[in-house]
Amino acid sequence: MSLQNYSLKKYYSTKQSNSYYYPPISPNELLNQLTYNLDTLKFQKIQTDFSIRRASVAAILRVVPRNVNQVNDNWSQCRTIEQFLSQNWVSNGICEILYIRRSISPTDRWSGDLAFPGGKANPGESDRETCERETIEEIGLNLRSENFMFLGQLDQREIRSLTSSRKKLMVLCPHIYLQISPATPPMHINADEIQSVHWVPVTYFMYDNFVENWKKISYPTVKILTILRWLQVIERSSKYYYLWKKLEEFVLGKVYYGGILLPEDMKYNIKGGSNNESSTSYQGSSTLTKPQRKYSGTSFLPFNNQKKPLILWGITLGMTSDLVDLLYKPEELPLISIKEMASAKFTHKDIDFMVKCFKNGTPLKKSADYYQQIPCRKPVISEYIDETEYFSYMKFSAYVALVVRMIIAWFVAKKIKEFIK
Repeated sequence: MSLQNYSLKKYYSTKQSNSYYYPPISPNELLNQLTYNLDTLKFQKIQTDFSIRRASVAAILRVVPRNVNQVNDNWSQCRTIEQFLSQNWVSNGICEILYIRRSISPTDRWSGDLAFPGGKANPGESDRETCERETIEEIGLNLRSENFMFLGQLDQREIRSLTSSRKKLMVLCPHIYLQISPATPPMHINADEIQSVHWVPVTYFMYDNFVENWKKISYPTVKILTILRWLQVIERSSKYYYLWKKLEEFVLGKVYYGGILLPEDMKYNIKGGSNNESSTSYQGSSTLTKPQRKYSGTSFLPFNNQKKPLILWGITLGMTSDLVDLLYKPEELPLISIKEMASAKFTHKDIDFMVKCFKNGTPLKKSADYYQQIPCRKPVISEYIDETEYFSYMKFSAYVALVVRMIIAWFVAKKIKEFIK
């Protein structure tokens, strides 16, 4: 592939002062540690019957050379990860990971969110075949070509319904690929599904580089309580809507997750094509954006097309956390992973306390020996979180808190009535 595809001077001209572009660890060390962990640590594999659908996503890594003069055509002869890492431009480059931003749509629950390319499996497909087919359909990258190398898999995870934790929606299977060519092949973005493509340095998620961009994503606790869903319909049609909302927040508070806001220098918009095109080709950019599409009707999204920030959260943040944990040297691995920091919590501390009691049996901190006995993919002394079970504890705690508050309100009202009499 021609080196004319590079625009490194323009790409990195505003990024020289950011520490995550000059990390204390080289791409060779990162990828060596990653491949070692992928080879030695078993990933969690979930077998399902035909009634539960499977989906696969691709976490695509690449190394961008700082000096194009070091690049030659030897990369095409690389058949192993060791041969790839032996090249000079790799050791001096920047390791990045690819994210897509979903198209803005008022009917899509995950509209505008960051994700890995991928999708649901067709009948008869393997997990890896699904991942490769969906990546071609969404962004036009052929992961089976000589430009990419398959490294391994992350833990598979069950995706369950928010209304009923017993209802399994699908099994999600993350795969890891490495781009071994110095130039990224042209991308053909599916405008119906993808809003933009973003390359982010993996070291941005390491060594506390993301702390200043840590954000909280919250919503009312009432939304996780199935019994009270009818209340949302009533309050929307009420002229006292604002008072209803404030009363809900006062009684049960909010649920909030942690998320990572991508910094401003990762928001380059390089547009191409026309509004009549269904797909557009791009290459050689940190952030690639398709032509803007117009939607009719109103949207329930908190942000519109122009204002919704690039926040990494939820399932994709969890998969990113699993990947980042495999990049650290054992002596540098944090005791708390990103996904544990981002796990859901209540703004009302008493409900949060109940969740801890139900989850651990007691609110007291467990010993280090207890954590070491818990099966966990990442080699870290830390608490393993079953997200589905944890969410069940959250719902149960919220219901208990609601009942307790109703009893207290009844008791207070009774005392006030007696006092008035």
